[in-house]
Amino acid sequence: MRLGCENSKQVQVWNMTKRTWQRLTDREWPTISLGLIGGVAALVLKEDLFDKDSERLRILITMTTVENSIMNMVSQCSKCSKALHYPNHALSKFQLN
Repeated sequence: MRLGCENSKQVQVWNMTKRTWQRLTDREWPTISLGLIGGVAALVLKEDLFDKDSERLRILITMTTVENSIMNMVSQCSKCSKALHYPNHALSKFQLN
């Protein structure tokens, strides 16, 4: 995942995920980092009755990370035209619309 490019479609996907989270719960959206993504399977939120919000957040982060991984192989940054993450990959020359 490329966290540095603010013009990528990844940012759009993470923003949609954040809006989904905000519709599901009153909890604050966490800061997304590689550490959070790597440890998402062990994520447990404080004061989470029946693990409901923890499970929702684990699912949202996992699905968004998978979606971004797929997009990284086939998309380019919409403004800086740099191939994302896999610049030498055969599919990196195609752009998602």
